[in-house]
This record gives sequence, structure tokens and C-alpha cells, in this order.
Amino acid sequence: MEATSLARKRSVWIWLITIYFLVQTILNIHFSLPYLSEETIRIDNTYWEPSIIDRTLNTLRYILDICGAISLFLLRRIAFYLFTSSFFLTTILYIYFAIPIGWSEFLKIHLLNHPFYAPPFFDYAFYLAVCIYTWKLVKSGTLK
Repeated sequence: MEATSLARKRSVWIWLITIYFLVQTILNIHFSLPYLSEETIRIDNTYWEPSIIDRTLNTLRYILDICGAISLFLLRRIAFYLFTSSFFLTTILYIYFAIPIGWSEFLKIHLLNHPFYAPPFFDYAFYLAVCIYTWKLVKSGTLK
């Protein structure tokens, strides 16, 4: 009986957000394997070496996204904190990557090397919307 009442509480938005984050994170991990494992990455005609900080922050972001999606599906309050942490980590990553090379170069690298990704501003806005939505779910008592 409890399982059916939990299934009824899950709105279409919870299903869509869960599916989106799981698929996006799996794609991110797949396309980032060379980035996370190799010493250098070729970008146009230049080479870039990701630091241990780059790898760690990206891996942490993937973990937060997967855990957030699963906890949202399970209707747990921690989903809000996981998505908010991921949102702030994304902010730090964008600033960390963009400031040294410039915003135009950052967008060029992001869009050329990741053709299946959403542009950074869409990704960032979506994170913000999910944070606001999960906060409303916490306030309404849907996430416990």
C-alpha cells in the first residue's frame, strides 16, 4: 500500500528531472573518460592538461548529480541539498575554467568538444530551476 502512495506522489516533473539527470550524467561520464584519464587533451591545435582539481571537481559533480536524481526519485529531502551543492559546484567550475582562458574561449571549447551537451547557460539555468523546484517540494512536504 505504501509503494502505491509513493508512486502517486511522484509528479511528471520528478520523473523527467530524474531521467534527465541520469542520462546527462551518464553521457557526461562517457564523453569525459578521456578527460578524466589522459594526461593531455587536444583542443583545436593546442593541448591542455587537466589538473587533479579539474578531475576531482568534475567527478564530484557527477556523483552529486546521480545521488540527487536517485534521492529525488525516492522523494528524499537530501535531493535539494545535493542539487544545490551541484549548482554551486557548477558555478565554481565555470568560473574556474572560464576566467583563465576567457569566456569566449570557454564557450568555444565547451561547444566544440561536447556536441551533445547543452550550452553552459542552459545547463546553469536548468540547475537553478531544479534547485527552486526541489525547494518547493521540501516546503510542501513532498520530500521527506
